[in-house]
Amino acid sequence: MGKSSYLPGEDINVYGDLTAYGNPAEGLVAVWINSPNGEPMIIRTSQTGTNLAPSFLKVINVYPSDIYGNPKDSYIRGIDVAYFNITLKNTHPDPTNMMNLTISITIYDSNSVSLAAVPCLSGYPLLGNNSVFTSLFPMPIPSWASLGSANAFVSICSDYPYPPYNGHPYVPETAAPFQIVEMGGGSLTTPQSTPSATALSKGAYQQTFKLNPKSVQAKLGTYNVYVTGYIPGEDLATKTAQFNLVKQVTNTYQITVEPTTYNVVTVSNSSISNFTFTTLAPGGEISFNATGLEDTKGFCNITIPKSLMWGSFTVYVDGNPPLKLIQSSNATHTSLYFTYWHSTRKIQVQSTEVIPEFPTSIIPLLFTIMSLTTVIMAKAWSKKRRSLLKIS
Repeated sequence: MGKSSYLPGEDINVYGDLTAYGNPAEGLVAVWINSPNGEPMIIRTSQTGTNLAPSFLKVINVYPSDIYGNPKDSYIRGIDVAYFNITLKNTHPDPTNMMNLTISITIYDSNSVSLAAVPCLSGYPLLGNNSVFTSLFPMPIPSWASLGSANAFVSICSDYPYPPYNGHPYVPETAAPFQIVEMGGGSLTTPQSTPSATALSKGAYQQTFKLNPKSVQAKLGTYNVYVTGYIPGEDLATKTAQFNLVKQVTNTYQITVEPTTYNVVTVSNSSISNFTFTTLAPGGEISFNATGLEDTKGFCNITIPKSLMWGSFTVYVDGNPPLKLIQSSNATHTSLYFTYWHSTRKIQVQSTEVIPEFPTSIIPLLFTIMSLTTVIMAKAWSKKRRSLLKIS
């Protein structure tokens, strides 16, 4: 797991390693993430290597379609329902061999925002001797989805891959690409599907995604992450973790001008990066990047000690005035609250007065970014039976 807290629209990273007997292992890892109200947000399957043992379950077809199963390559957001045609085959030679199928679909838009994650089918018995399963599964496309290339990721497990069900993946996920459009229907096209994303180094898995505050399911609060590692013929290894989706994040940046250290505090619903402080004689400037999900409004409140910067202040967003600017101050600090439309924006906060210029030997100033976020991660390990298979 990456951080303990994320903002809406920020990249959320779930990653780790699958090992057996202390060594990186070739296998499959299912990641299931539930929202604060218990609804699934992410259901994905990674492979932890390139030399996986073959499975008797074969994915014959996964492609987007219309309600009749005809191939379709685009859907109108907020209007159309996307259908996904899935065909599977159990190639085990024993006709009595039964695979219980739990099929899940997760859709990402062009910004890697999860639009929906749905366990479409649970516990369907598929016998061996080349028995075939085919079905259509509907997935609405919400009005707030980003336009452009999207993907449906289809995972197939023996049951729900989290305690107490402890299902395991049969095969790597399959991706079915399509387009999300503003107007005009989808067109007929040749069915297409692709394997899951290229495997990382042996034993490693990673899933990266975003959550959109416009989604009904993407609530602020605590999300539960369930990770299940599986190697055919071995036990399961499971792990649980948590992260929080928060409205805003407070960061403190320490700027040292010998012999004094000054704390500059930002409170924002944007992800702040590349924070720098420079002198612009006779004034000074603090600049940073503010990143958030497009078509959403960002805000930042920055508090600066008057002993560091003072006088008249000006704020620029990509060289232009912000949508809104409110300045307040007390005896020791100046606070500037401003808003902007999200993307990746360059913010510049300039003052007419600044602490006396530093010696040229220490320009540009080096500073240390101190995070106030306390990492709290809940981990729980369970195994179906005693084994040295482990996931981290």
